[in-house]
Amino acid sequence: MKTIKCVFMMQGLLINCVGSPYLSGATTYAELNHPFTFICTVTVSSNPTDEVSFQTGKDEIAVLKQTASGCVLSNVPHPVRYSASCESGTADIFARSKNYTLTIKRISVNDITDWFCETKNPKNRSNSFKVKLKHQDYTSSSCHLQTWKTPGNHQHRTYCTSTTSRC
Repeated sequence: MKTIKCVFMMQGLLINCVGSPYLSGATTYAELNHPFTFICTVTVSSNPTDEVSFQTGKDEIAVLKQTASGCVLSNVPHPVRYSASCESGTADIFARSKNYTLTIKRISVNDITDWFCETKNPKNRSNSFKVKLKHQDYTSSSCHLQTWKTPGNHQHRTYCTSTTSRC
């Protein structure tokens, strides 16, 4: 039977378990066609040489390998869409907390799904994190040309309307 020791952390009243990863966003909201970065924080892992993966559904998006001498990028199957890196704490084998990042280079509506990160040995999955899009105002204009005849002369008028929508 596996026992997980939990500690209370004051960041948003989060209860985080030792060795378990926690996934968050570098910003609160994402903007379409802009980069968005996830941060996977692993606290006091029971295995200082572990692999951390970023996943959505059944797809493994990136894998970072923590070794005794540091951290290396192990696998990013789609480097055009994603980049991953080892951040704070990953250069120190004794660090109590290690941060790993995954950046979606241009977020799309297909990325608005449940994401998680996971340590592989022992296998511990983070919380599920869903990207939230920032509301954006879009203005569209529509113009119509109206023509009518008058004796000996053509008159033209253009009518335009503008609509602002919130997405």
